[in-house]
Amino acid sequence: MTALLRETSTSLGILAIILLVFSISTSQAQTKITANFESVVVEETACGLSSAWPNSFAKATIRQSDGRTKITVKVKESVPDVLWTVWIRMAGESPLAFNGMSRMGSTPMAPIAAINDLASVTPDGNIDDNAFPIGTGDNGEGSDNVINGFFTDTDGNGRLKIALDFPLIRGAVPFHEVNDSFSPVAIGTGPLVPFTLRIVSHCEDNVGHGLVPGGQLDPETEQPLSTGHEIWFEWDF
Repeated sequence: MTALLRETSTSLGILAIILLVFSISTSQAQTKITANFESVVVEETACGLSSAWPNSFAKATIRQSDGRTKITVKVKESVPDVLWTVWIRMAGESPLAFNGMSRMGSTPMAPIAAINDLASVTPDGNIDDNAFPIGTGDNGEGSDNVINGFFTDTDGNGRLKIALDFPLIRGAVPFHEVNDSFSPVAIGTGPLVPFTLRIVSHCEDNVGHGLVPGGQLDPETEQPLSTGHEIWFEWDF
């Protein structure tokens, strides 16, 4: 009996070690994805004829571990000296609209800790007062220094490096950290909750508008008075 107990104890000890190693391996597991964007630019844009940049392309490297995500987005041989911003679009309703933070379509590809800063350069008409104090936004002037934005150089090349404080792949955007009346929104969990990364240009004004790609909403119709941005590249997870 003693020998049997000793053998059982040894087996349990080995199992515990295996489970511990598995737990450590799982918690430290890393995901790396190279995203090659599709060009979806229309023939004529505010930047001019898209045929002027036939070789333009975009790609991103996504590295994820320990519940955080690092992304490097690169645009090559595109429109020079222009501000670009990067966005997350999830299936179904916009997460920002769903959560009442904003009434337009996309979520900035930015850490949740930067949402308040982005709100401060969002047109007031696009912000829900239940989510932010009245007067949080601006009058539509925007900013050329937004965390999800970057400028291309004279050759049309540009790069954005950003660290997200949530997992982009099979994770959730923690909107509850902005306002405790919100809920986290699942993202990238395969076919049920896919998402799209979108890169847009801002040739018209060269500024970003915080929580929205661009354009002040008409206070009566709640429709955009202008877009202020143009979609150039998309990648679907």
